Amino acid sequence: MEHCKSVTFEGEFKLRSGHSFPRITLAYETYGELNEDASNAIVIFHALSGDSHVASHGPDDLPGWWEDAVGPGKAYDTNKYFIICSNVLGGCKGSTGPMFINPKDGKPYGMDFPVVTIEDMVRAQVKLLDYLGVQTVFLASGGSMGGMLVLQLAVSYPDRVKNAQILASTGWVSPQTIALNEVARQAIYADPNWNNGDYYDKGQPRPDKGLAVARMIEHITYLCEDSMQNKFGRNLRDRERVGYDFKIDFQVESYLRYRGESFTRRFDANSLLYVTKAIDYFDIAEGFESLDEALGRIQARILIASYSSDWLFPPQQSVSLASALLRNGIDTTYVGIESRYGHDSFLLEVEKLSELTRDFLSPPSQIALEPLLVACKYLSDEKRQDYSLILNIIPPQTRVLDLGCGTGELIERLSREKRAQTRGVDLSEENVRACIARGLSVRQGNIEDGLRDYPEGEFDYVILSQTLPYLDNPAAVVKEMLRVGRRAIISFENAGYWVDAFNAGLGKGLGPTLVSGAPRARAITLEQFEAFAQKIGAVIERAEYFCQGKPLGESEELAELLKKSESGLSAKAAPAWLADTALYVLLKK
Repeated sequence: MEHCKSVTFEGEFKLRSGHSFPRITLAYETYGELNEDASNAIVIFHALSGDSHVASHGPDDLPGWWEDAVGPGKAYDTNKYFIICSNVLGGCKGSTGPMFINPKDGKPYGMDFPVVTIEDMVRAQVKLLDYLGVQTVFLASGGSMGGMLVLQLAVSYPDRVKNAQILASTGWVSPQTIALNEVARQAIYADPNWNNGDYYDKGQPRPDKGLAVARMIEHITYLCEDSMQNKFGRNLRDRERVGYDFKIDFQVESYLRYRGESFTRRFDANSLLYVTKAIDYFDIAEGFESLDEALGRIQARILIASYSSDWLFPPQQSVSLASALLRNGIDTTYVGIESRYGHDSFLLEVEKLSELTRDFLSPPSQIALEPLLVACKYLSDEKRQDYSLILNIIPPQTRVLDLGCGTGELIERLSREKRAQTRGVDLSEENVRACIARGLSVRQGNIEDGLRDYPEGEFDYVILSQTLPYLDNPAAVVKEMLRVGRRAIISFENAGYWVDAFNAGLGKGLGPTLVSGAPRARAITLEQFEAFAQKIGAVIERAEYFCQGKPLGESEELAELLKKSESGLSAKAAPAWLADTALYVLLKK
């Protein structure tokens, strides 16, 4: 790697274990140019078997491990940003690791190399940032182990990272991952050539068989059943039928052997032992009184992405991390990406990641929203009259949570026009991506689950606009809204609206839809909602009614009906059947 540079930092480098190095060396590569105020630096952390060569430096250079994501005009645009990628401490691609010479005896460290942690790797990275003249990185990004390094940087050095992107990763390593790493290590130990880590002498055989098996085990965890089925199925390799022997029968066997054997030509067995052990030890709460104390230190904006088919670090681990961050008031966006490529999706499905990254990093004014906008499927513009009223109700500089926020139109306007601190929750991946494109912080997930992430009194207002009829447990949701917010704003279509009543009289019934045509779990009249509010212990502070997109008193349809009415009904007296939409502001008793 001709573009790889290295720097040695003299002086004692203490490790979390209590051991220390007299000096450390880091191998690194940079792409693009650092601007005058050093504000455009992006640090990319590699995964377990990666290195500093994240991308090629030109047409004559070898491709990097994230070639499709890093370069001119790509997600990590080297025309705009100064990209830094280094080999981690304990690695085998130029940074201090087991292959380095131990100054005590002049021989390679081997198993005398002290155990390092993710925290140690990050402290080494910070030395490199100092050396390169970067005080605060614009973005730290990484997948898998790289995501752990990103999170550790944000916690240990909160003032040194502005934005953080954590992909297919976790905040604490599970027993399953530890178990898989241990099996991989045992494969290396079982190779006689490992020789307790002492195999560096010239001509001495290396533990290639053990390392190859370890890599085969790991590689299975990077895939998933669907990807293996689509890629290999039960297809045979160079045979028309099984051989009833122990040679290669299936294509998947051949593939894994190739992956294992090729890995031995570029990686060191001892480094694999040390880096997997660092992964096993990772728990972001380590060294703090609690997880909340650790995460509460973060100052960066966080984007977490999980992949549906990842079983090494499954989506639930990302959801748990996002929930913990939100609970601590950290500006966090979470998106779950549908994928069929397993854990390696963050490396392979670059197109979606590129869109997310560009939108996450770009000011909203610079983003072309049109390709990402997902139009509300059922509600016409006139059915969103509640937006204008909500904007009038909410005072400036308040904290607002929008449940079922859709593409973010409302909270974007609240942020822009009222300077509100906004958050959103939505189940749709496309909607969350549209919100990210607007520069908004949104958690992807079910409304009924999403509220649990927030502490009591976190918001001044919690909004549930046109979503109440679709909830499985509306009482629980509204109670939670009043737990996390001082006020709840709820709007819905009135099932008592006279058009519904008229249709019912014709024998058409209310049917399974609201006036808008949207399928609903239940029909809600104003009377039912007011009884519901009383039952759950809520006080109605304000009620507003609409007809045909206008406040009830301004509706042309209403005026016409009242003109024809013989009973002298007033708009005030008859919202229950004259209003097609209602909005209520609730307080907790």
